[in-house]
Amino acid sequence: MTSHFAEQVFLPGQRKAGQEVRDDLAAAASGVATSVRSTYGPVGCDKLLVSVVGDVLITNDGATIVSHLSEKHPAARHIIEAAGRQDEEVGDGTTSVVLLTADLLQRATVLVSRGVHPTVVISGLRNASKKALKIIKRHLVKSVDELEEKTLLQVASTSMSSKIIGSEVELFSNIVVKAMQSVKSKTASGDAIYPVKAVSILKCPGRPIAESELLNGYGFPGDRASKLMPNLVNGAKIAMLDFDLKKKRLGMGIEMKVENAEDLEGMQEKESEMAIADVKLVLSSGCNVVMTTQGIDDLCMQYLVRAGVLAVRRVPKSDLKRIAKATGGEVVSSLASDIGIGEDEVFDASTLGESESVSVEEIGRHDHIVLINGCKNTAARTILLRGPNLHLLDEIDRSVHDSLCAVSKALTKKFVVAGGGAVETCLSTIISEMADHMDSKEAVGLRAFAESLLSLPKQLATNAALDSTDLIAALQAKHHEGVAALCSISEHGSPEIFLEKESHILSAPEEEEIKLRKAAFKKFKETCFYGLNVLTGEVRNNLMAGVLEPAISKAKTIKTAIDTVIQLLRVDERVIIQPPKQDPRQQHPGGGMM
Repeated sequence: MTSHFAEQVFLPGQRKAGQEVRDDLAAAASGVATSVRSTYGPVGCDKLLVSVVGDVLITNDGATIVSHLSEKHPAARHIIEAAGRQDEEVGDGTTSVVLLTADLLQRATVLVSRGVHPTVVISGLRNASKKALKIIKRHLVKSVDELEEKTLLQVASTSMSSKIIGSEVELFSNIVVKAMQSVKSKTASGDAIYPVKAVSILKCPGRPIAESELLNGYGFPGDRASKLMPNLVNGAKIAMLDFDLKKKRLGMGIEMKVENAEDLEGMQEKESEMAIADVKLVLSSGCNVVMTTQGIDDLCMQYLVRAGVLAVRRVPKSDLKRIAKATGGEVVSSLASDIGIGEDEVFDASTLGESESVSVEEIGRHDHIVLINGCKNTAARTILLRGPNLHLLDEIDRSVHDSLCAVSKALTKKFVVAGGGAVETCLSTIISEMADHMDSKEAVGLRAFAESLLSLPKQLATNAALDSTDLIAALQAKHHEGVAALCSISEHGSPEIFLEKESHILSAPEEEEIKLRKAAFKKFKETCFYGLNVLTGEVRNNLMAGVLEPAISKAKTIKTAIDTVIQLLRVDERVIIQPPKQDPRQQHPGGGMM
């Protein structure tokens, strides 16, 4: 009887369970990491991606590469989604997430294969994550306000150092920092924000990269709907429409039968009258600029030209929404009022956006942009990228966007950390010490996390054609000096002292002990910012060298990687569910042969 019911509730499909499925998940994660491993760091390689239709893409941007992977394995898709979330929330660190996740999952899988229960490993990883984030927050960050004015330039240049625009990094760093500082605005609670979407990026091929520039105002590709319209409108009042200004066609499936020519002419006149009425209604609001996501026909164009209005058609809806937010207007999708149509059609003047000026600028021989300057609500800037071809401009666009995100996070969160593997090596050294002082089984999880953190600086050295073994050993030795000095002043040499605030570490009942604590803490601070210089093959203080990254990027990388590994490590069985078989008699109810 028991076996009969077991067969009824059994989930049909291809099954993998236990260590076999965990090895399979780790292998899939390793496959995703392999696709971006060689791109990591300032001297990483590029990938040439060719689509099925022959489109070519050359990039070393981790987010772009993983987004083009057509992985069907569920673990691979899970890691790709995690990298995508990292890119959306932070704008940088996607390659780090993939590499750290893959290495950590591989080490965790090995622990489970040796008899350690997954729950123990998961508990250790969660503990390690909490400790790492606390150490970063209390000891490894530096306030942007405490550093020199060039700090933001260093954050921008660090983000772009691994990109194709490395040769023009000084030019683009200045452009990015000026753009983000210019779009500062405040929330309802008074907090300062630096929205990346307030900066528009335009591409114009055919000119040297060094001629790229920052323009005042929000720009987008476009031109006047008619050459008879003005190129410049001062004191602009902008109507933003999500419908066309032209004669309305009959909908699909609607027919009208006409018996004589007079009726046909009457219908055409009525269509013209309706289109003219729409234009006049929009103009009655007092607008002198009209932007629409759709078209404008010649009949409506005449009235706009006579009114001296600058009209732009086929504006991308995403741009129109950003313009509405910046100018304090609204995108109008219909002229219908709340109570009906026809005579009740209205166009509210309160939906108009306002700016100091709207102009049409020529940026190339046949290329024009519409530039909106002096927006009412928020400032806006446009970065005009120039280069020899569109393939290169697309890669520069991605690089500049990543740099904008990095500077925005540094300005918003106000904290940065040293790059070049400094944070990872310092955390690895401290958490290894913590694992050595632990008596519980969770120590294996802490040790696995500490070893995985070193995989990132090792990959930096490997991609730079350096001896990663010797270089990482020298870097670990440098960090161990500071960690050992601070542990020496704690009770029983416990590394838990790193979880305490600086003020608590430096407090003591006796003056002599305070001096010892200050000397030990100073030694730690002198070494905790040491990272790799992959160009010279040496270790150095990357905080002093200006290799800086937003602190939120490191924290999110660790948290995303840990969360992804834990979710995959909890899997103990994989079932590929087969579709239920249908009875042939149900497919052909008649029962006859086809």
